[in-house]
Amino acid sequence: MSEYKKLVEESFFRIPVGVPFDGFRPAEGEFLDGVANGDLVVMQRADLERLLRTAADFDGEAAHLGGGGSRPGGTDWKFLARIQRMLGIENEERKGYSFLAYRNSVAEQLEAVNHIVAVGSVDGILTTAAVLNIIGEGAEVSVEFTQAFQVNSIDPTSWQSNRNVAFVDLAVNNRDKAMTADFVRRVRETGHSIVAVIDEHDAADWLEALGSFEGLIVEPMSQKTDKVGSAAEVLVKALGYSDYYHLGHLLSDAAAGDRMEFRRFGETVNKAIKVAISDNERRVYLARHFAFNAEPDTTIQSWIAEYDSTLGAANAEVIEAKVDLGDEIVRVITTGKTVDMTVLMKTLYDDGARVVILEGEQWSGPEKGKILMVSFGTGEEDLDLMSAIRTAGVTPYGGFANKVNCDLSDEAIATTAVRELLSPFTKRDELYFDHGDPHFRDAEDDN
Repeated sequence: MSEYKKLVEESFFRIPVGVPFDGFRPAEGEFLDGVANGDLVVMQRADLERLLRTAADFDGEAAHLGGGGSRPGGTDWKFLARIQRMLGIENEERKGYSFLAYRNSVAEQLEAVNHIVAVGSVDGILTTAAVLNIIGEGAEVSVEFTQAFQVNSIDPTSWQSNRNVAFVDLAVNNRDKAMTADFVRRVRETGHSIVAVIDEHDAADWLEALGSFEGLIVEPMSQKTDKVGSAAEVLVKALGYSDYYHLGHLLSDAAAGDRMEFRRFGETVNKAIKVAISDNERRVYLARHFAFNAEPDTTIQSWIAEYDSTLGAANAEVIEAKVDLGDEIVRVITTGKTVDMTVLMKTLYDDGARVVILEGEQWSGPEKGKILMVSFGTGEEDLDLMSAIRTAGVTPYGGFANKVNCDLSDEAIATTAVRELLSPFTKRDELYFDHGDPHFRDAEDDN
């Protein structure tokens, strides 16, 4: 078999239905299913078969591709020249469509991973599922979930010998960097190799903990400097592509989950873990299942049903009882309810609230327990609630720029400060005065 024909047969050819591709559109079902081992070339089934026939006709030498405009033996030289160009394309935009390498050396090297240590967030679970998908079904891969501040409880001596370890969404413990460094040391001293750090938090912290990035298949990145917001995006950048089918959906939903946008896989995983937040075995089950399955099984469906009848129902009650205080501020009460706070706040922001005042029980460090307090939250990164509330003379229990916890007795003063921060114009008014176009917001949304 010629090397060229071998390349073609070992490659995976597919394109999403309806996407323009170099002058033609694929018809429904005209793509192949299988496992990728070569570079991506997207084409219709008929074109693939034609290419295979052509390769067989003349021993398929790659040197013949694009060799003139004649058609000896019925060879479609224009078509083959196009394939030749495509074989060398990675991350290049042409005619509005990205031609991306589906299977490259990074993916092939990741097949060596046989132990994954991941954080149990939606991003961590789905990116772990993506790594398992790349490694391949049937491979024996150990998976465990943890948190950055819990790695001291992991015992690498209990693992099978000589593991190739990937960290997924695992940051250096920024409150105790020595803990992470000690974990790295214990992993290595036990005879294991750290081969990938798929994390977006702070590459400099990881460089300090690891000593160097030499030998890493995937290196950690930094949110601020590398413009990545999730472990999934780190993996996509390392691979140089994002697949259009199962793997791509996993990575896309993982990245969205880090932005509190729970799509298909993200919504399912979020619901499944929120009703058993400390159950890491459930996280392992989810990662393994969705690595190769698009739909939840009966076990996962039961977890979703449990969520809908508890946290989901509580969220709906809180939203139904919300009070609109004007100036795009709403107030809700969660006292006595167990809610999914991430989904609750995202829903309120999506419904038009710029600031949410939430009365409920929250953790207090000085009290070493939960106490009734009121919190002010916003989904706008540039809205500094903390500074505004402190300037008004309120001493918060804690928080940060976009979320401030206060005593109930300080609510009125803090609310006034927030109103002043939002005034004299609403967000829509600011857009009008900034751009001189009252339809700017609507036009921007349309784009």
